[in-house]
Amino acid sequence: MKRVAIIGGGVAGISSAVELIPHDLRITIFESDSFLGGRVAGGEGWDTGRHLVTTAHKEFLGLLETIGSKPTISLRPATIGTITRLRKPFWRLSIPLAGSVSPLAGLLGSTFLSFPQRFGAVGNLAATLNATPAPISDEDMMGDGKNSNFVEVVGETFESFMDQNDWVRLLRSRFGYPLVRSICNLDAEQAAVEPVLRAIKLILDDPVKLAGWTTGNVGKLVSEPAERYLDGKIDLKLNTSVLSIERDNSSWKVEANGRVDEFDLILLTIPPGNISTLSSSNNHFNYFKSVAEGISAKKIITTRASWKGFESLPGPILEPESPYVVWFAESGVDGNVVVDQVFSGVENGDMNSPAQLRKAYDQRVKKLFGHAERVSDIIVRPYASATPSIAPGVQRPRVRQGEGLYYAGDWLHTGLPPTLESAAIAGNMAAKAILEDCKN
Repeated sequence: MKRVAIIGGGVAGISSAVELIPHDLRITIFESDSFLGGRVAGGEGWDTGRHLVTTAHKEFLGLLETIGSKPTISLRPATIGTITRLRKPFWRLSIPLAGSVSPLAGLLGSTFLSFPQRFGAVGNLAATLNATPAPISDEDMMGDGKNSNFVEVVGETFESFMDQNDWVRLLRSRFGYPLVRSICNLDAEQAAVEPVLRAIKLILDDPVKLAGWTTGNVGKLVSEPAERYLDGKIDLKLNTSVLSIERDNSSWKVEANGRVDEFDLILLTIPPGNISTLSSSNNHFNYFKSVAEGISAKKIITTRASWKGFESLPGPILEPESPYVVWFAESGVDGNVVVDQVFSGVENGDMNSPAQLRKAYDQRVKKLFGHAERVSDIIVRPYASATPSIAPGVQRPRVRQGEGLYYAGDWLHTGLPPTLESAAIAGNMAAKAILEDCKN
């Protein structure tokens, strides 16, 4: 019986474990936190930046179906739109129609454009959607573990793309930044356009076209159901930090909490920069470890409070003057509105004072969103690191790395931005690669 170590109990790790359980394998998950779920759980019922879930995200919804928590997401008709700099009117780019018809109809019905502008924008948008690159194939994502274990992100940035297309320029000049930028908390100056367009097209081509947000106590969405599902089926090691992974002859040695265990296969679902010692004869880790260390100086910070007399927002709102600040506002259980300000990819030296963050948050909410009365204390939560970017030129790994080493996570070559769906896809692909290799 092959011994498989899954390092990291986030969405990718859970997805792969669920797929591997029916097969003749001994599976162990190592998770440094006291709960499963990774960033989608966030700890103490927090999410470090709300995640969009749509009916187009079939891999992630399939995972929720398996562990029994899919009904806990409230899915409503999906819209992709934008909001003015004054945060008043909301214009829908997408209406509940199938495929490219949806945003085209949304543009034709918009009143902020003249008739010639509407038809010109429709033509540009149609050409853009038709030119959206094809999804990445399973084979390309998994690789062969021998050659080209990393893929370079190519193409222009989303910022450049926005500047070249009239329909985006018109929206931007009138409304600021389109909401599509905020779906994945992306910095348009860095993000490559192809993954973003794939993500948008994925939603637009979905015939059901429903969407919801992982909000509130999201531990109940993934963490608790996953633990119940995996109980007794695998060896689950929570509160266990992996210090080193080393290749020794024909097996892998994993050191965690003062103990060393041997495994035949390793699935690493966290960026290698998070582990102190990584070594093997093929030097798999050296390149990507340096990439991961480049983002280890950045973190995510969420500031949150409940407000009275505040209307919920139609989706995430990106600050025009700050590419890494996103606002969320959603009705809470007490009838008030929970307002999150999420800083994504902040340098560790920035904004280290919780008191300063609370003061700035209080002032900013009142300035941006008008009259409202705060009814709870302001809470600040940092998350240790951000996800590696999808900027052009960045190397993203394939699943197979050779010698029984596999990667999975939203930082993989999935062709999509780092989202719950890309994490679930990578986890399922890793399980598929492991099963294929075990047969050979």
